[in-house]
Amino acid sequence: MLQEQGHTAVIILGDFIATIGDPTGRSDAKKPVSKEAIEINTQKIEQQIRQILLPDNLEIHRNSRWLSTFSTEDLLNKLSLVGVNTILSRKDFKQRLIDGNRIGLNELVYPVLQSLDSIEIQPDVEVGGSDQRFNLLLARDLQKKVNQKPQAIALFPLLPNNKGGKMGKSSGNCISLDLPEKDIWNKLISTPDNLLDDFLKILTDEQIPGDRTPQEKQRILAKAVTDQLKENKQRS
Repeated sequence: MLQEQGHTAVIILGDFIATIGDPTGRSDAKKPVSKEAIEINTQKIEQQIRQILLPDNLEIHRNSRWLSTFSTEDLLNKLSLVGVNTILSRKDFKQRLIDGNRIGLNELVYPVLQSLDSIEIQPDVEVGGSDQRFNLLLARDLQKKVNQKPQAIALFPLLPNNKGGKMGKSSGNCISLDLPEKDIWNKLISTPDNLLDDFLKILTDEQIPGDRTPQEKQRILAKAVTDQLKENKQRS
C-alpha cells in the first residue's frame, strides 16, 4: 500500500459537484440531489474510507471548501481555460448529441470543476476509475495552463454489473463497506458466474486454477475480500 511506503493518501469528497452529478457514461441528465441527501452520502463515504485506509498519512477534504468560495468572475475566468469543443469531444456527450438528448450547461462544467480539485490539491498522482480518463487528463491540461506540474494518473478497471455497466449506488447493486461482514459475504457469494473472473482479478490477488467451479470461486472471492476488510479494520 502506498501509505505504508510513506505516501499521503488525499481523498476528495465531491460534495459541491454532487449537486450536478457526474455525467460520465450517462445517456441523460442526472436528477438533482438535495443538500441533505448529499450530506448523508458524504458522511457515509467518509466512514467507509476510514475503514480501509490507514489513519496516518491520510487527508480527507470536501471540495466545497474551495469551489464554494469562487466569485462569479473567478469561476468564469477558470471556465475560459477550456474550450466547449474539448468538453463536447467526450464520447458520452457526443452520443447524446447524436441521439438528440439534452445536455445541461451544468453538466458541461462538471469536468472543469473536478479538474479544479487537482489544481487545489496539486497531487503527484491522481487515482481514478477507467471511466474518469477524460476528467483526469483534462486536469493535467489545466495544471499546465496555471503553471503547475501536471499530475500522473493511474486508472483502474471498474467492477461490472450484469447489465453491461458498472457496479454502483445509482445502479442499485453496490456493496457498501459499512455493512456487517455477514452481509458483505452473502453479497459476494452471490456474484453471478459470468462476473466472477472480473471480480477476482480486480478485488483479489488470488491465482485461481482454471478447473475451479463457480461455487469455489465465489467462496474464494468472499473470503479474500472479507479477510482484507478485517485486516484493514485491525490496522486502523
